[in-house]
Amino acid sequence: MMKSRIVNSSRNALWGVFNKFTTILFPFVTRTIIIYVLGAEYIGLDSLFVSIFQMLNLMEVGFGSAMVFNMYKPIAERDEDTICALLKFYKKVYMVIGYVVLFIGIVAMFLLPYLINGTVPSGININLLYVLYLLNTVFGYFFYAYRASILTAHQQDYIGGRISSVLHLVIYTLQIISLLIFKNYYIYILFLPIFSVLFNLLRNRKVSKLYPQYVARGKIKEDLIKGTKKNIIGLVGFRLEGYALNSVDNIILSSFLGLTSLAYFANYYYIISALTGILTVCYNAMTASIGNSLCTESAEKNIRDFHFLTFLNTWLVGWCSVCLICLYQHFIVIWVGNEYLLSLTSVILFVLYFMVNHLRRIVTTYRDAAGLWWSDKIRPYLVVILNIVLDIIFVQVWGINGILTSTVFLSAFISIPWELHILFKNIFIKEQKIDYYILLFKYLLEIALGGVVSYLICVSVGTDSIRTFIIKIIVCCLVPNLVFVLLNLRNKNMIRAYETIRQMIRRDNQNERD
Repeated sequence: MMKSRIVNSSRNALWGVFNKFTTILFPFVTRTIIIYVLGAEYIGLDSLFVSIFQMLNLMEVGFGSAMVFNMYKPIAERDEDTICALLKFYKKVYMVIGYVVLFIGIVAMFLLPYLINGTVPSGININLLYVLYLLNTVFGYFFYAYRASILTAHQQDYIGGRISSVLHLVIYTLQIISLLIFKNYYIYILFLPIFSVLFNLLRNRKVSKLYPQYVARGKIKEDLIKGTKKNIIGLVGFRLEGYALNSVDNIILSSFLGLTSLAYFANYYYIISALTGILTVCYNAMTASIGNSLCTESAEKNIRDFHFLTFLNTWLVGWCSVCLICLYQHFIVIWVGNEYLLSLTSVILFVLYFMVNHLRRIVTTYRDAAGLWWSDKIRPYLVVILNIVLDIIFVQVWGINGILTSTVFLSAFISIPWELHILFKNIFIKEQKIDYYILLFKYLLEIALGGVVSYLICVSVGTDSIRTFIIKIIVCCLVPNLVFVLLNLRNKNMIRAYETIRQMIRRDNQNERD
């Protein structure tokens, strides 16, 4: 069972990361073309619309996560009738959500003039563009979208990743060609709803081939419906929190500072979101395996795994943060030019924004795997309310830095301690929480040391060419990791990481010989 969990998690992560690379590299290319061919305001417009429709996706309120959670037990017990009944229920709910999103989306179109401060790109019909984005969102709920839960619950997300990767390669290529030849933003956006339809249809075809026994039929038990409703109520806050900390920031920036300022913010945020996308694949790939482990393994085994994953996550997030602080400004200069640079203070806040939100992710992954949404139901609403209030106040005082300060403060001083309390109260032992804080603080000090050394070296190199940028990349790859490894040579988690890698290499070599 342990080997199966590791294989499934690794395979999901591998294909997920590959898919993320395609959805990061090609949008980066198209984003660059849009800036140079059409102008920065189009980037601001895209960020605004994406944020609006992420808010509309709140109608889903975490239903997909509740779907997958409810499937764990019947899959383990091979209860096909319950799974089929769940699918029928989910199908109905997704159709209702899709139509509700369509209706609210049409009504929200009349609010567009109030969400944009200043001018919009000339020759653009905002309403027509909005409709294309709306169709893309709505199609995400139709065309057998509910059947994606089958792959996720079976730890087979890599299948959807493969389909998505191939489709993205085709769609992005067509989008790039349309921008270069026609210089038409409408054609570029038109490919989005086309992708949504094709992806859902192709994924459903694969699911039907792999799991023909699962069809939407039957009726689920009343107690399961009640459990689903309870989980959804608990999940509403988490969905709301995620969108408020991202989408509301963009909407408030557009409303108070305009599309150009939003474009500057979006360029920096895009780099963070690219890293976030890759890391999220890894977190998602682990969720089902952690859920299985929590049900089948001892408490001692689970707390050891938790500390091990925290060690790896802190190392990885810390390394990414060091790379950001050392490379951010140089990369922006190479990418879009000096005129798009923000201040060093903004860079530091962006790095803190990234770090505090990802140091939480192992904790939230365990929370999701254990289904502890109800236990943590109050915090997300508090964070959402405070985020909106602080955003509106701070953006008028500090501009972009005010938006970043709000999120960093709420994540560091409310979300992290609160989520840890919930986790240790419900899964682990409360007294172990202090040990966890001590270890986390120790790891952060070690990362900070590596970061300071790396930054001092990179500053001395300069920012005048691609050659110096490559030198900085080498420094960021070697120095912080070398410092962290040297300071943790006797750490049992470092030893476990080394043994895990060695076993994986040995297994691959054995497979090649066989």
